[in-house]
Amino acid sequence: MKKFRVVRQLTKEERAGADDKVQPGNIVYLFKGCTYGCISHNGMAVSHKPDDGPFFEMPCDTLEEIK
Repeated sequence: MKKFRVVRQLTKEERAGADDKVQPGNIVYLFKGCTYGCISHNGMAVSHKPDDGPFFEMPCDTLEEIK
């Protein structure tokens, strides 16, 4: 399961689609379930728990993969 660290604060516009708990330094996980086509080409579907929803969109440039 891919996991990511949030590397910057979300702007007001970006926060509209993201979970309110998301802050720089938080860890989120790639969501592999059905997203019903609601994730933009600049975003990624993630969740707070591995292999579990609900999912939300994060802009790709806010995430750094943890290997």
